[in-house]
Amino acid sequence: MWCHFWISLILAKLVDGIAKAVSKTDFHILIFQTQYVESKELEALELLKTKQIDSLIFCSRNVGLDVIKKYSRSGKIVLLEDVQVEGMSCTYMNHYHYFSAALEYLFEKNHNRIGICISRGNSTSSFQRKKAFEDFCERNQASLK
Repeated sequence: MWCHFWISLILAKLVDGIAKAVSKTDFHILIFQTQYVESKELEALELLKTKQIDSLIFCSRNVGLDVIKKYSRSGKIVLLEDVQVEGMSCTYMNHYHYFSAALEYLFEKNHNRIGICISRGNSTSSFQRKKAFEDFCERNQASLK
């Protein structure tokens, strides 16, 4: 439950920040929820290609980077993940760092039965959170129950 709250809070703050920035322009926001369904993501990319929208921000995705790169000629696409591909824009948070800090905070508050839930194990952010948890457990093995 904590993970869902944390993710919801981050996404709410993200959308709020984008909305505040956009409110100072003549642009509008369209939130297109894809639920990691590739056909829905392709539908959003087609909206860009057919100039029905001007740009896309992918908060998370299932479609391959090669596909996104192909559509990037149609308009600006920003990925919210660490993507080191020339010509692709990204911004991201260091999930390993922040998840490690959260685990250490809980541990300092005498919580020693800590677990994690990861819904998409194949995403970059999930991999970073899992690695942070594994490293945390290794560092604190003697103190965890």
